[in-house]
Amino acid sequence: IYRTMKFTAFSTSQRVAADNDVDASYRYCTAVATSHYENFPVASILFPARLRKYVFALYAFARIADDFADEEQSPEKLHQWRAYLHQYPDATRIPHPVFPALFDTISRFQLPLQLLDDLITAFLMDAQGFFPQTWNDLMTYSRYSANPVGRLLLYLMGQAEEPLFGYSDAICTALQLTNFWQDLSIDLPRGRCYLPATLLSESLREQPITQLPAHASQLLPTLQLLIEKTARLYQTGLPLLHHLHGRFRREVQLILHGGVTILHKTRRAGRDIFTHRPKLTWNDWVMAFIRPAYRRILP
Repeated sequence: IYRTMKFTAFSTSQRVAADNDVDASYRYCTAVATSHYENFPVASILFPARLRKYVFALYAFARIADDFADEEQSPEKLHQWRAYLHQYPDATRIPHPVFPALFDTISRFQLPLQLLDDLITAFLMDAQGFFPQTWNDLMTYSRYSANPVGRLLLYLMGQAEEPLFGYSDAICTALQLTNFWQDLSIDLPRGRCYLPATLLSESLREQPITQLPAHASQLLPTLQLLIEKTARLYQTGLPLLHHLHGRFRREVQLILHGGVTILHKTRRAGRDIFTHRPKLTWNDWVMAFIRPAYRRILP
């Protein structure tokens, strides 16, 4: 669910200053998080204000790593990013302003480094060209790319416990898959395909990925099956709301509404999903407070 945020080069003196100034590092992370559009809110005004900067630190870490994978396709930079992560808790020798804030966040909330490491694993999969062969491949990818995000937020809220992890994983995986189906009109022309190969007919598997939109009628049954599977994941994760309270509950409700609304729009788009990307409108967000879409997962 990430797009691109360019890394700004720092002079040596700027890097040293940032490395030794946690507040400056948080300001940098906040700038990264608030200057980029996302489908789903990144710590919106509904999220507890006292925790927002910590979410921004986590987001900036992932945002920049995603840029290494998506824009630069550089496994080397991702391996270096991973090496920086494992220098925790000492950020003084890391030449990037994200890490003082990130390490402070990790320390305050006792976040497992493995969750952040898992994100890098997903970005490495992207950089090396991830093309799922099966539904299970999508589940594996989401385990690294999406599920750590929900778990990290539960740690920030002091609710890192089972079975909440399972509910959170289902929602995060569903959000990841929703983004895949939403972006078919963008990804396929670029040679990226997240439709599992084993669910496509043999004739479609033989087609270049960039030519798949021309076979929309043949692809639709597979896409509808994937949308139904995604909807069931949202349904599996819904009990999470019963365990959340206050502003964090409202934040998760908003994210759920956005995800399910996009899934509904993708389903209704039919063949058009291969040429036009559905988006959330202001009216969609207003409806989040009147009749949330997640109350009716499948239309």
